[in-house]
Amino acid sequence: MLFRSNWTNLKAVYPSQAKDFSVLIQTGMEKEHELPHAPLLLDLVKGDPQKEPVARFLSTTVALNRTLAAPPGLPAERVAILRKAIEETIRDPEFLAEAEKTGSEIRPMSGEETSSAVRQVLATPKDVIERVKPVLGMR
Repeated sequence: MLFRSNWTNLKAVYPSQAKDFSVLIQTGMEKEHELPHAPLLLDLVKGDPQKEPVARFLSTTVALNRTLAAPPGLPAERVAILRKAIEETIRDPEFLAEAEKTGSEIRPMSGEETSSAVRQVLATPKDVIERVKPVLGMR
């Protein structure tokens, strides 16, 4: 479940300057509605066998940036209870009003989408991780 994107963070921290930012590229799995001109990283490398897996890993981890997750092996009935509680919360008028006040965008991923994205990240081949490290300034 994504509560606040990097773009909404920038707008919250620099409200008067945000309109002057030149966003050149976006990471994540979907574009910000306020930035239709800035392409997604994934779209720029689509079809490149070396770059696309790295971009997919980076974009998926950005999409999971503010995820609520439970540990593996949690009984299914508890997962269902947690998912239901989260779904009810993100529809709650008081919660949504507070989010609006703080400038937070509520753009939820379903439990299934979150689980799928986590599995995808965890299944990333080691050679892709090695290509990601320099992009992140890691050795």
